[in-house]
Amino acid sequence: KNLPYLPEPIMVHHIPPYLAAKFQSKVALVVLDGMNYAQWVQIREALQNDQDDRYEFHEQSVYAWAPTITSISRQAIFTGEIPMCFAGSINSTAKEESAWKLFWENHNIMRLYTAYEKGLGRGAYTRLESIHKDATKVCGLVIDIIDRLMHNSLQGQQGLYGELAL
Repeated sequence: KNLPYLPEPIMVHHIPPYLAAKFQSKVALVVLDGMNYAQWVQIREALQNDQDDRYEFHEQSVYAWAPTITSISRQAIFTGEIPMCFAGSINSTAKEESAWKLFWENHNIMRLYTAYEKGLGRGAYTRLESIHKDATKVCGLVIDIIDRLMHNSLQGQQGLYGELAL
């Protein structure tokens, strides 16, 4: 907890304080749940091959809390706290939205201006309305399709690679 989050975050719970320190007018945090480095390389290559050159990358690794399970990592990411602080909900992700909004409220951004969406990654992104609203200053997004594909993969890494390509 006492490690510095500047100039770069070191652990997953440092991400919100880092974003708050760098915040100017708008910020979006996109969490790709269940992804390992091999899947990130595949996604990065696809984005870099995008015709519009819309994406700029700054890559920084951070340490996750052990065990590296979704409920611990995502709560640490959205609360900005160490697992001891969310012990009552350690096995669930149900409180992420309220924790995310509380974090930003404690950094002088009203809940009205904070958005959170999860369950993303399948089909068209029709639910991403909040990121385009002028009133939204802070947005947390969870793309969990990779986690779902990984848990349902019958063909291992090679099958997951094919699924992710689609």
